[in-house]
Order: sequence, then structure tokens, then C-alpha cells
Amino acid sequence: MRDEEFHHSITELLADWAETSRPIYEAVQIIGERWSPRSVELRDQMNRNGVPAGFYDTDTDEGRELLAAHGVGVATAQLPVVILQFRPDLPPLQNPPDDELGDAFGVNVTLDSGTNEPIASATTMRVAHQTLHHDPRHPSAIILPVRNTRPRPRGDAHSGTGD
Repeated sequence: MRDEEFHHSITELLADWAETSRPIYEAVQIIGERWSPRSVELRDQMNRNGVPAGFYDTDTDEGRELLAAHGVGVATAQLPVVILQFRPDLPPLQNPPDDELGDAFGVNVTLDSGTNEPIASATTMRVAHQTLHHDPRHPSAIILPVRNTRPRPRGDAHSGTGD
């Protein structure tokens, strides 16, 4: 089995496990396409911040029923849809940008006085993917510079003190 096939199999297994092991309480419900970049980003964001969230694929009956229960048409929904269980006063958020999610969570956003836009709004969060390739015929090496840590004698031409 190649490395790529192994990682793909593990990813599929973990995704299936995540779908069947829901938290007791879901503060956030995300309904979207399993592998869309924004769905992955939102799930990762909730996970990193310790927010109990459930993900529902729009291709499942459960996902479609959840959309219908909140008055969102499957055909017209702008995915992913985010439902905040702790904010029943808010309608479902359709493909919400990060600042809209921050407002919904009650996070204060500092505005730039010059542009009146959120500070660091040009920053984009991305999921990092790393691949480690090991080939015994081509070992990796790290080359570090060597610094002379011995003090220079007084009067050395390079010390800048001169005699």
C-alpha cells in the first residue's frame, strides 16, 4: 500500500468515526459538503477552540432533515450552514465569514481606525498539510552554521578596538 493510499484510508476511517461519535451537547451544528474547504475549516476551527460541534453532510438524510427543520432549503442553501444551538434568536448562518461567526459568538472585534474594518481581516486561516517522505537512499540532513563562541582577545583587528 502506498503512503497516499494509507493516509487516505486513515482519513476516511477518522471521518466515519467522527460522524458516528457525536458529542453529548452540540453547541454548533455544521451542515455542508464533507470535503469542501470551508466545511473542513469550520470543523477545524470549532475543534481547535474546544467548541462542541456536530457535522452533518448534506448528502445524508440527517443533514437534509436538519436543514428543513430550520427552514433552509437544501437546493437554495449557501453551504456550509451553521446553526448555533446556544443562540436560538439567530437564524441559521449560511456560509458565514469569520467576522460574522465572531459576532454571533459575542467576540468583540477591534476595528482599524483608518479603514473601519476588522484588524487582520486580510489574514486567512488555512489548514496545513504536511507529507513526510523517507527514502534511505536519500537521507535528510540539517546543516547548521557554526559560530565561534570564544571571546576575541583584546586588540584583535576584528574587535573594533584597535591598539
